[in-house]
Amino acid sequence: MKKLMLIAVSALIATGGAFAQAPSGDTKADRQDIRKDTRDIRKDRREARRDAAKGDKAGAKAERADVRADKKDRRQDRRDLRKDRAAKKAAATK
Repeated sequence: MKKLMLIAVSALIATGGAFAQAPSGDTKADRQDIRKDTRDIRKDRREARRDAAKGDKAGAKAERADVRADKKDRRQDRRDLRKDRAAKKAAATK
């Protein structure tokens, strides 16, 4: 029983170590998120202009709030991408 427990703990530690050495983020996912946020920003701006043209001030205001939220999310994704690239570059130079 002790031997089985020791093997299980060792396997768990080895698996955790492998994940700890992997890069913290995925650059492909970050790039996809940035593209998605950019599309959302364009769509929300277009809808805000349509709402404003129709005279729907509340709808236009809500769309502008969505644009601000998407821009904030895109900035964070760009930061994550820069950090991932820097980490990848640092790992490659070691």
